[in-house]
Amino acid sequence: MIKIKHFKDLKLPVRASAAYTAVAALSKAAGLLFTPVFTRIMSPEEYGGFTLYISVLGLCTVVCTALCSGGAVYKAYSVFPSERRKVTAAALGLSACFALPVTAAVILLGDYIGLSAALAPFLFLQLICDGAISAKLSELRYLYSYREAAALTLISALGTPILSIVLMRALSGELARVIGLLSVSLLIAAPTIISALKYKIFKHGALKISARFSLPMLPAALTGAVISQADKLILAAYLGKEMLASYAVAHSIGIGLTFITGSLSSALHPWLIRKLSRGENGAIKKTVTDITTALGALTVLVVLIAPEALSLLTPRAYSAALPAILPTALSVLPIFALSMLSMASIHADKPSYYAISCAVGATVNVLSNIVLIPRISYLGAGLSLLLSYVCSNITCYLLLRRTDDPSKLSPAWLALCFTLSALLGILGAALYPYPVARLVLSAVPILVLIPVFRSALGYVLESKS
Repeated sequence: MIKIKHFKDLKLPVRASAAYTAVAALSKAAGLLFTPVFTRIMSPEEYGGFTLYISVLGLCTVVCTALCSGGAVYKAYSVFPSERRKVTAAALGLSACFALPVTAAVILLGDYIGLSAALAPFLFLQLICDGAISAKLSELRYLYSYREAAALTLISALGTPILSIVLMRALSGELARVIGLLSVSLLIAAPTIISALKYKIFKHGALKISARFSLPMLPAALTGAVISQADKLILAAYLGKEMLASYAVAHSIGIGLTFITGSLSSALHPWLIRKLSRGENGAIKKTVTDITTALGALTVLVVLIAPEALSLLTPRAYSAALPAILPTALSVLPIFALSMLSMASIHADKPSYYAISCAVGATVNVLSNIVLIPRISYLGAGLSLLLSYVCSNITCYLLLRRTDDPSKLSPAWLALCFTLSALLGILGAALYPYPVARLVLSAVPILVLIPVFRSALGYVLESKS
């Protein structure tokens, strides 16, 4: 049992991780808070158009920000410890090099993906800003400057929707949101961009270091983005922006728990690598078991409250997308499992296994979306997302068996949690017309959560110490 009287008593890495988790929760809450506002003051066409823009931006941003954040930048910091700002500038320069060709590709494919060429300049500037913000946040996290990192994240989460609402007085809803996002991003990114212009970044060795470690990760990052965004792009292409608007809200409800899995993964990744290196399989199995159990229970709760959540966030016209919440919510467990398997791949010195797994998942995602969306619309998009993550997990597990025993990550327990969550989720979906019955059924996941919550929290805190 871990007893903490004051936040300042925690070690610096723990305080930083706790702050990132809290900010992620607040950002997610802010998004949900403004969703009912936008779904009511924007037409479904406008809401769907902005969702399409965000989906395309998500794919493009992965290419640019994967080059200026995370492990590659941290490696460059270790090589040039006294030239931190030059390293940050070099990372931004590497990202900016890719912004123009990526934008050009979007323009060429505009007719196929349904994105207006008039939005391309905004997309290009957004990619530059996103690269600068990503580079800056990597620097802040490396220094454990969690207060500044949290502040930047909250400014973006709150400033973007508020400014967008103000701009809607003069502009269409879609354009107002695009400009609102870009304006806040420019405000946050400007100091980093101005600072980068002081250095001859293309002559600095940090650029080569960052490229050396980040470029090999691009395929995995890009295929991972395809898995998360292809359902929206294909649904928009087949069924139109109005139906995309309904699916976007259902998707955000179902996949909402990923803010928890993202925070947990950030805390567990370095811990998992250390435990794998030491062969401490017992601690790994216990921790992963507790967390997957809790995620399974939370998934069932999300499914049970889905009708009320959707009616609260959207007008009645959006309710047709309700069936998509079940499969998207069930995707959260495989997303977490794949994150853990990615660390096992790195430990085994086989990062290509993770890249291959993501490629398999992306292929399954695209093909299943093409087959299922025209036939069962929203449900087909959600099922494609779930199927792609399941296939990625199975592929990565089978590949890892060739070099190491991944049983220390408790795949059997994960499969059991997933199966039970799916069965209870299907039962909950069948009871959507009966809210009292769903309320009674909610006692099951709540009883499961009580004994594992404190245990899982203790292991997460220990992993950050």
